[in-house]
Amino acid sequence: MKRYSDDLRGNRDIFLINIMQSPEFQAIRKKHLEHVFTGIDVLLREVADWPDDSEHKQKIAACAREISDMFKISERNATDLILTPNNGISFRMRYSPKVSRDGDEIVIRIGQKTTRADIDSIWKHVKGLQKKMGGSGNKASINPELAFCIHRQHVLSERKMAEIFNDYAHKRLEGYEGKSPTLGENDFRKYYKSIVEGL
Repeated sequence: MKRYSDDLRGNRDIFLINIMQSPEFQAIRKKHLEHVFTGIDVLLREVADWPDDSEHKQKIAACAREISDMFKISERNATDLILTPNNGISFRMRYSPKVSRDGDEIVIRIGQKTTRADIDSIWKHVKGLQKKMGGSGNKASINPELAFCIHRQHVLSERKMAEIFNDYAHKRLEGYEGKSPTLGENDFRKYYKSIVEGL
């Protein structure tokens, strides 16, 4: 325990890790979850978006309830411990910000012990999401009017992308008076998708 306790932030976290590594905790976890794959949940650090009545969700909830009752901790903390890999160093993942995309926004959730260094460590991921979404600093941006012309043809006129690209390549795409064609068909499709994704 001592070898990684310095990596944890405060007595409370060390206390919770000791619970997680106790034989009683492990026995309860094994009883409920021995044949349940929780890899996605561990990766997300929360129970994945399974339907509420799914057997998977029910087994995790039953395990959390029993751990909560035995150790007199909240079900939220019990669930966090269940979804933490079985070593103290991995417990530090609780301090890392969670980054997700919500439409045209990036959401960063931080905990009470998250530090500026934790945020800095995931900033490259945030920048990657911004670039994918076509943020203001995206050098890959070509011409938003082109995306609108593609959209009108594809959605309103129900034309195939191959036909629309053909018009673009031959400088006859209706409504588009931008610069000469510079995109191949794959990049043309990717460019359009990157603009409209999440709208």
